[in-house]
Amino acid sequence: MGRNARGETNRSGGSNGRLRVVGPSTARGRFRVILPMLHFKAREATGQGSWWLLPQGVEVSTLTALVMHLSRQFRVSHKTIWRWYARFLESSFHGLADRPRRDRFILKAFKDCPAAAALVASKHSLAWSPARIHRELCRIWPALRAKTRCPSYGTVVNFIASMAPASPRKKANKQHRPQLAVVAGGRPNA
Repeated sequence: MGRNARGETNRSGGSNGRLRVVGPSTARGRFRVILPMLHFKAREATGQGSWWLLPQGVEVSTLTALVMHLSRQFRVSHKTIWRWYARFLESSFHGLADRPRRDRFILKAFKDCPAAAALVASKHSLAWSPARIHRELCRIWPALRAKTRCPSYGTVVNFIASMAPASPRKKANKQHRPQLAVVAGGRPNA
């Protein structure tokens, strides 16, 4: 059975019934992909010859041809392999590690519509519940953006959770609640 870069067994999802090689998803797996490129460049630099003999018996004489072979072998785009190679040359092994997305903490629905973000923030500061904010947003959404659907309730909750700090009125309400004391009989005493 085939194994991916993490060592997990992979079964074919295709119609031909053969096992397929899964592209590497870790820095170590990416390093395995670009390692033949590094060997090729080292042989070229030391004058040992600028060719590479593939397991199929095919001789490769350019780095581009080697990358195309690696692309087919690992089922990864040749552009991706070149990107990994450049990242390795720039930052060594650490450059091959996963990077977080640039828009990781930005919700797309609110990034494209600042008026919606302003509405959610202002209503949250007035201590509106997320459900009430979502209903209001859905009510006025066509006026804000007619081309897309209103963000889901979960998206609104996630956006509210990403805002800091919580509304001041909620904190004030928690501070002025009467505290109930429990006496020996088990009944609250105000």
